[in-house]
Amino acid sequence: MSKTHPRLWAYRDRTFKGLRKISDEEIETYEEAVKHLHEFTGAEDLLRICQDNSRDFRATLGDLRSGVGQDDPSADNGRSLPLELNRRLLSLLASFRLYADYSETRFKRRFGKDSAEVSQLKAVFANAYDGSFSYRFLWGLRNYAQHCGLPIGHVKTLARLREDGTREGSVEVMFEMETLLAKGRDYWGSQVRADLESAAPLVDVGPVVAALMPVLEKVQDGLISVERTSLLASGRAALWVVGEAYFYDAEPALGEAGVGLPPDEFRFLPVPIELLNRLGLRHAAIRRAQE
Repeated sequence: MSKTHPRLWAYRDRTFKGLRKISDEEIETYEEAVKHLHEFTGAEDLLRICQDNSRDFRATLGDLRSGVGQDDPSADNGRSLPLELNRRLLSLLASFRLYADYSETRFKRRFGKDSAEVSQLKAVFANAYDGSFSYRFLWGLRNYAQHCGLPIGHVKTLARLREDGTREGSVEVMFEMETLLAKGRDYWGSQVRADLESAAPLVDVGPVVAALMPVLEKVQDGLISVERTSLLASGRAALWVVGEAYFYDAEPALGEAGVGLPPDEFRFLPVPIELLNRLGLRHAAIRRAQE
């Protein structure tokens, strides 16, 4: 009976092609490299959640304005508007903070809290904070909401009669800056406190929320630049171990079997190829000599 060994396989169309024996050290190298790549894609997933929450909020705001414009505003409708809008905004604020906190924690764990990479990450976030009212205001608004109450305090439906006698409705959705400042003075930094003091009493919610995502997307671009060298190293390390399978347009798999026999049990060893393509790494295999 032939001896079994851990082997790398190329799996495609329900068939296996045996490639070579694979060592414990190679498996460890692969797992560490792919862990890094998936940590990065996890941050991108959190950014996508921010994008979805921002899109949901703006869609809800647009739907409400359209609905009020067509219907006769009622007392019941007026009571539900603030709750629904605040619910959507709170989801965005929570995901915004989660994305930022996860990114910073991930950098500190991977590179060390006193590393150059963490210093560069902090600079990226600081530039976003200093350069965007929307970013720093919504960052502080999450703290306000946690300790002081719902962030959107001014939601009013208005109606007037058209010349033909039908009703025309509209809705105002505003931040009440004086209320936010008075109730949450201890939760705003000096820069945002100055913003609130100089702002108009009522500020339209829509443009402030809409301005956040372009800033966060620019932040993510900055973090990619900081981490690019390390990501490329992890991508090359992963491909060096399992890239042969991609040469055959197949998926890499790990399993034990006799030489030439497919494994009874196996696990896939996927690499986030789409990320590596974006980073400029070819997804074709790095060919290895058979051991």
